[in-house]
Amino acid sequence: MFIRYYAYWQIYFHKTTRGLEKLIQSIWKRAEYLYHENLLDEETPKLILSFLAGKVDLENYLMIDDTDIFQAIKIWTGSKNAILRDLSLRMLNRKLFKTYCFSRKCSF
Repeated sequence: MFIRYYAYWQIYFHKTTRGLEKLIQSIWKRAEYLYHENLLDEETPKLILSFLAGKVDLENYLMIDDTDIFQAIKIWTGSKNAILRDLSLRMLNRKLFKTYCFSRKCSF
């Protein structure tokens, strides 16, 4: 029981893991916003576009994997949108945002 507890705190809740999750969420939200504003880059793969549009059928859901996501992020590193480009470059170059402690009891 304690092993699983410590695994969560040492791996899943690690600040780097959480930072990467938040960065990927920010990339996706920005891409989704740009898609709905018709400002997303034309080179974005069609499979990704169906997810951004919210029109996912079973075939597309079963076909997508992390390679498709990383390919889209690589394409977005050359985006005309500065925010999407910066977030994508941070993801690929592992230039993560730094953690900030709001209290004096931080353990990192």
